[in-house]
Amino acid sequence: MKAIQGLLILPLFLSWQVVQAQMGIRTGFAARQSTGFELVNEFNQTRQVPDPDAGLEYSIDYWFRLPRVRLEFLPELQFSRYRVALLENPRMEINQYSFLFNLLFYPFDWNNDCDCPTFSKEGNWLTRGLYFSLSPGISLLDEKPLISDLLPEQSLLFTAGVGMGIDFGLFEWITLSPEAGLRYMPGYPFEHLVRQADTGRGFQMESAQQALIQFSAGLRLRFRLDQR
Repeated sequence: MKAIQGLLILPLFLSWQVVQAQMGIRTGFAARQSTGFELVNEFNQTRQVPDPDAGLEYSIDYWFRLPRVRLEFLPELQFSRYRVALLENPRMEINQYSFLFNLLFYPFDWNNDCDCPTFSKEGNWLTRGLYFSLSPGISLLDEKPLISDLLPEQSLLFTAGVGMGIDFGLFEWITLSPEAGLRYMPGYPFEHLVRQADTGRGFQMESAQQALIQFSAGLRLRFRLDQR
């Protein structure tokens, strides 16, 4: 619970800062896949893997950059909710709270030291707007069981992502950025989905480097309040 409270305090800090820099919002669609964990039936050797739902994710962010090169920083708070099924039955509903520290690299506009919106930068839309990103972070999983003999759990996990996007300056103070990325979350606790009834029916857990892999595509809208 304290970890959740800490993550929820961060938006207050960001809202205090937005009058001095750029803030934004994002929504995206995420498809998820489990890896490294299976239930194996000892009688017929059939294998079952967890099945995480796809769904939407929502974020707020805060922007700043280095003064002389196009290396930009985008701390982000993200929320998503999804279910994970096993043996064709939904087992857990997950509220996922994440803090991501995005680093944006603009390789075709690297030496542009203008601290101005995309709309005002020199060059064509591709060279001034295309970026690649690295995105380390941390996620809190608040797991709520959908079956009576499972227990609620909380897990704190590190996560890492890569992606790319492009900025379109709609106005002097509004930038729209379509983006896509791949995220990896090692140590994802799929064993929390397993019931005693499953092991009683002859299923055994097999795991090695279990993780959640996520592909997402979304739209980010950024506001430069200092340009209004």
